Amino acid sequence: RRFKEAVAANFSARSVDLVSRHDSSDGSTSKLVVGLRCGKKVETVVMRHGTLRSSRVTVCVSSQVGCAMRCSFCATGTMGMQGDLTRGEIVEQVLLAKGVDGRLRNVVFMGMGEPLNNYDEVLGACRCLLDDRWLALGGGRVTISTVGVVDRIRSLAADEPRANLALSLHAPTQDQRVAIMPAAKRYDLDDLLDALDAYVAEKLRELERRGSRKRRNDEKQPLIMVEYILLGGVNDSVADADALGKLFSRAGAAPRFGGRAMVNLIAYNPTPDLPYDRPSDAAVAAFQKAVQAHGVLTCVRITMGSDVAGACGQLL
Repeated sequence: RRFKEAVAANFSARSVDLVSRHDSSDGSTSKLVVGLRCGKKVETVVMRHGTLRSSRVTVCVSSQVGCAMRCSFCATGTMGMQGDLTRGEIVEQVLLAKGVDGRLRNVVFMGMGEPLNNYDEVLGACRCLLDDRWLALGGGRVTISTVGVVDRIRSLAADEPRANLALSLHAPTQDQRVAIMPAAKRYDLDDLLDALDAYVAEKLRELERRGSRKRRNDEKQPLIMVEYILLGGVNDSVADADALGKLFSRAGAAPRFGGRAMVNLIAYNPTPDLPYDRPSDAAVAAFQKAVQAHGVLTCVRITMGSDVAGACGQLL
């Protein structure tokens, strides 16, 4: 008994702890405040899609404490960069989320931090999540989001082709990106799009090697998710939508990404002290229509968890 008590007092099988849980009023979202052994905290979000009985549950995990990218519309960016998470700390966020809702099926690296700036640990976590001996989520159920770390994008498809990639674009031109995303100065838009073209080409080769011809040849199956936060009066005009649609149009002999991009529109979630407004529903609908006019697959993300500061851009 003494030995057990000593072990319990001095050792732990976990590297994170659940500090608090905050559930949205509609039951769709649970924000978990996760404590690290170093004393710092990150936030993890569990999202339930559809009805309460739906089996489609997604967890949004953090890969860093804070973020060096300093996107001007993101609460996490105001924290600055405070440290990288280990692969264990990342995977344990998923385990905590499974404890909250065992129906979990998808993991997205869209929480705090720039995942590709913590490349080795994020890659290691992905492999644990996908491995049949571990969480066995299966290909297509893990998505890594990035503001556009070009060299890492070029290597991701070869290093872990089972993971999906999402690009946080948020503006259709280089000048507009730099104005709202300071880190974009390091990643020229043309170079970024060329890297994504290379990623898609490698992804298609990998699907061919694995014999996944249906997904390889299905033009309705996107291979890149393009995320675009709509900031009222900043990047939400019909002219912006037209420029975005032209970037990813399926028309022409050689469309970007082989025409396999899906644009995910996200209405800005208001955050204290940040100088932006959420666009009207009419403005969002008009923007979507203008992008779709170019034949681009486009959807509008449903806002979830904003009443507990757990929506996109609100984690702190």
